[in-house]
Amino acid sequence: MDRHAGAGMKGGPSLEPEGLSAFDPIGLLKQRGEAPAFWSSGILWLVLLDAQATGGRYTVLEQLCPKGPLAPMHVHHHQDEMFYVLEGTARFHLADGLHEGGPGELVSILRETPHGFEALTEELRVLNWYMPAGFERLIVETGTPATALTLPPAGLPKPDAEQVQRIMAEVGMSIC
Repeated sequence: MDRHAGAGMKGGPSLEPEGLSAFDPIGLLKQRGEAPAFWSSGILWLVLLDAQATGGRYTVLEQLCPKGPLAPMHVHHHQDEMFYVLEGTARFHLADGLHEGGPGELVSILRETPHGFEALTEELRVLNWYMPAGFERLIVETGTPATALTLPPAGLPKPDAEQVQRIMAEVGMSIC
């Protein structure tokens, strides 16, 4: 019997995404240096926790970003998203205006909320959560495996645009 079925509600639906096995509910520990790393869209992405590790409940990514625009206005139709600024300063473009945040700032973005962000400092490092998991597929399946925990080198090949569009649709993401 699925120990998560019903999520505590008699006869309720399971919160477990189909096709994912249950994860160890006691806890997870992952060292930053053990995380799979990818270069995509000019950013270094570390996949700290993915759908497999969390039973599909959430994804945790770390991003090292260069100064400038990073993500155009977009919407996650199936996921809530959070950013926690570790180093540098970011400007978040949200429905109610622009918000700047430095180290220690947390930004929570509910699904269906148009948003984008940019780095105002030479480098920006953030933790990024998606609930439920799934967004990481875009990075893992279209990014280039990173050979160093640095910003991407110049001249990396661009991912296949059709593949990017297909995965964006599958994970419920659209550009505004």
